[in-house]
Amino acid sequence: MIEAESTFILTRADIRRLATVDDYFQAAAESFRAHGAGGVHSPSPMEIDGRNGAFHAKGASMTLGGKSLAALKLNGNFPFNPARFGLPTIQGAILLCDAENGALLAILDSAEITLRRTAAASAVAMDALAAHAAATLLICGCGVQGRAHIEALASSRHFQRVIVFDTDEEKARQFVAQMAKMVNCRIEIADTLAEAARQSDIIVTTTPSRSPVLDVTHVRPGAFIAAVGADNPHKNEIAPELMQRAAIIADVTDQCVVMGDTRAAIAAGVITRDNIRAGLGEVLCGGKPGRQSEEEIVIFDSTGAAFQDLAAAAVIFERARSAGIGACIALGA
Repeated sequence: MIEAESTFILTRADIRRLATVDDYFQAAAESFRAHGAGGVHSPSPMEIDGRNGAFHAKGASMTLGGKSLAALKLNGNFPFNPARFGLPTIQGAILLCDAENGALLAILDSAEITLRRTAAASAVAMDALAAHAAATLLICGCGVQGRAHIEALASSRHFQRVIVFDTDEEKARQFVAQMAKMVNCRIEIADTLAEAARQSDIIVTTTPSRSPVLDVTHVRPGAFIAAVGADNPHKNEIAPELMQRAAIIADVTDQCVVMGDTRAAIAAGVITRDNIRAGLGEVLCGGKPGRQSEEEIVIFDSTGAAFQDLAAAAVIFERARSAGIGACIALGA
């Protein structure tokens, strides 16, 4: 049990100093394995309406390194913020608690952790589910998640080619200029998403789209798709017919059927919950199969799990405490 008389306050700058891409990868893998083994309690997320956006609350409890911990994250997701207010799309905080005595250990900026753990989950899924020879990466959506995904995935696999696509061509050009310094391979802008997808082994969709951007005619045999953008019931990036054709691996099955691309395919009547082959944690634990052939299309439906936030926050808190980084306050004083 962690003993704490005060609460750490950790800013986004603090968090950037305290955790690496590999730290997020290891935290994500550990949390998925714990989930697959039945060692996580994670209630259904809550959505709270806002004006031109919404708040999402996600919580989980689990044991990490012999410590019982719980975390609750409240994120505001307001897509028009950058243009209207000069603010990030996602803002919020994670409360990390001792699950044995209820002590509030830390309050952490959630934007950096959400960004990095989402990309780390895709990297963990890619390692487990992508074809062995996969060497061409397509990033659909040249925002912050696109950047984080290139960092995370390129840290786990050497790519021969990276292709990017965005409906905003100038944004795509700026993205390539920035990312060219970070990848040791050819990086280029696609003329069309369909053309790029047909050339790609690994595809990551990180858009806010409410209608499919990727359909069954776009994807070649053996592709691995990390479908990241559909993190609420109103979003949908992957066409139902493509979901029907593919092997579906969920981050959290209960979430994917109500808020992921799986939800849209179920609503379209082309699949049922039974079409989900496994949760990623079950695959990592060996309880259920992942990819079953090199020709199979595999989709990782990533809706974002609170246990990922908890695992990353726990690592960052311990680092902060050891290094004396962050402000400390006594909320109960």
